[in-house]
Amino acid sequence: MFTIFTLPTNFVASTTAVMGSLFSDLSPFITLILGVILATLVVTMIFNVLTK
Repeated sequence: MFTIFTLPTNFVASTTAVMGSLFSDLSPFITLILGVILATLVVTMIFNVLTK
C-alpha cells in the first residue's frame, strides 16, 4: 500500500521537473513566436490605416 502512495508522488515530481526543463528550453522560441505574431499584427494594422 505504501509503494502505491509513494510512487505517484515521485512520478508527479519527475514529470513536473521534465516539463519545467522543457518549458525553460522552449521559452526563447515561444517569446520569439509571440513577438513575430505581435509584429505582424502591428504591421497589418498600420498597413490597413495607411491604405484607407
